[in-house]
Amino acid sequence: MASFNLHVKTAAVDLHSSLASYADNAAWRLVQALASLRTPDNRVAVDGFYDDIEKMTPSQEKATQSMSFDADKVRANYGLTRPFVYNDPREELVNGATMTINGLNAGYTGDGVKTIIPKEASAKLDCRLVPNQDPQKIASLISYQLEKNGYGDVNLDYLLGENAFRSNLDHPFVKLNKKVADEVYTSEKVRLIPNMPGGGPMKQFADSVHAPIVMVGIHYSGSHPHSPNENIRLADYKQGTYFLARLLEEY
Repeated sequence: MASFNLHVKTAAVDLHSSLASYADNAAWRLVQALASLRTPDNRVAVDGFYDDIEKMTPSQEKATQSMSFDADKVRANYGLTRPFVYNDPREELVNGATMTINGLNAGYTGDGVKTIIPKEASAKLDCRLVPNQDPQKIASLISYQLEKNGYGDVNLDYLLGENAFRSNLDHPFVKLNKKVADEVYTSEKVRLIPNMPGGGPMKQFADSVHAPIVMVGIHYSGSHPHSPNENIRLADYKQGTYFLARLLEEY
């Protein structure tokens, strides 16, 4: 992933909103800049953003298509009120890069009325990346695109980045994981997914030990990662622990 802030300042102080007849508004400036980075069909409108994405191998493509995705359950679980942004969420989860607004901040948002023109506005964003995309390069492309779109005054502050990594699904150790998982969870409930859509330092470990990495999830559809009451079930934790013990025995 690549995480960064965007910030724009249009005045030294907040202004009376009647002055909108001539004074620019930092909040409008920011949301217009953000809107310039996405197309109506939800693709990232940044030159070069998708250029380094590699096509999946046949085994990765096969694994992706075998993933379970119950659209109705997903909608109900999260209370989604809008259609899915892409036609095939499975492929996007595995090999699709994203740009997400995590939060926006500008002006007065408290109780009652305060008719101002905000002097500044900021947003926090992240891009979920896939193997072969460089986080700092992505941030630079976005910064350049903002300038190209006429928003050179919108400053990008790069926060952090993690390079994406994907193990070879045909490696014997990956196949051993699948064999043990079939035994512990039953084969009907096991899915070998090319990569998870979360962030972490897997590539640093892989580059150091030169070995495949397999991650075994113990959360369930109601875990609500990064939301209030994020949770796991103890039974899933115990079963995951048993899986690791069996894997070590077999290894």
